Amino acid sequence: MDCKTAQHVWNHKGGLIDGLNCQRPGLIDHLSQLVLDFKNGQSDPFDAAVKVKVGEGPYRVTHSDGVSKMSQWVHDVLGDQVARRIVEKMLGSRHGIRELRLANICCSGCKVSQGDLGEDLDYRIQLAAVNTNPDGSNLALA
Repeated sequence: MDCKTAQHVWNHKGGLIDGLNCQRPGLIDHLSQLVLDFKNGQSDPFDAAVKVKVGEGPYRVTHSDGVSKMSQWVHDVLGDQVARRIVEKMLGSRHGIRELRLANICCSGCKVSQGDLGEDLDYRIQLAAVNTNPDGSNLALA
C-alpha cells in the first residue's frame, strides 16, 4: 500500500485491524471468509485442481484476478510481515484455528493453511497454482 494509506492504517487509534477496516473496507471480512472456507473444507475448481497436482493437505488456495482492489489489498496486507501476523492471529482466534497461516500465492491469490507446510510443499503448491487457470483447467505452456 502507498505510504499515506499505511500511515492511516498503522496509526489508527483503534489499531491495525480498525485501520484496515477504515482504509480497506471489506478486506478483513474477505480474508475471514477465506479462512472460514478453509476451516469448513470448502473447495472451488482452482483449489481442487491444485490439490490434484500436489495432493491433499492442510491448505486451501484461491485464485485472484490480480487487478481488482480487493486482490491488491490482500496482496499488500499479506506482503507486510507484521500486518500478516496480526491478521493471522486475529482470524485464527476468531475461527478457532491454531497456527493459522495466510500467504500470497500464484498471481495475487491467497493460500490459507494450518501451520508451516514446509519449503517443498509450498514450492509444489506454488508451481501447481501458477500452472492452473482460475477455472481449474491446466494452462497451456508456450
